[in-house]
Amino acid sequence: MGLLSRSSPMLGWQTSQSDRAGWNKRADGTEKGDGWLGQLQRPDGMVSTEISVGLDFGKGETQIPVLVPTLTPDEVRGVLAMNPSAPDFWTSLSPDIRTKVVTFAQGRLAQGKSPFAGPEEYPQNSATPRQP
Repeated sequence: MGLLSRSSPMLGWQTSQSDRAGWNKRADGTEKGDGWLGQLQRPDGMVSTEISVGLDFGKGETQIPVLVPTLTPDEVRGVLAMNPSAPDFWTSLSPDIRTKVVTFAQGRLAQGKSPFAGPEEYPQNSATPRQP
């Protein structure tokens, strides 16, 4: 896959607010959005939209979302049940999930697009937290 390393875990990966003004930014300083799947209610009562990780594809660290549309509902629920700020978050994900996340991001990057969903790509009604 060309994956060389993984950065430190992201902090600020979840929020109890559905108002974007209170959201943390990604590690690269860009604004977070509703993500590919919209705002998802976590088992702990918080809300997640993208859960970013930093990976090196050979040209330095690139931030990519873990919550991508190629995951199954069960995989999404599994990701939401984990602690993304844990040092072993990325390696704790199943190989199938990691492969789907990397493949999706690399496909978007190869097209010259951001791996993150833009506002025109958010799902309908994404501003309302929902169960995955």
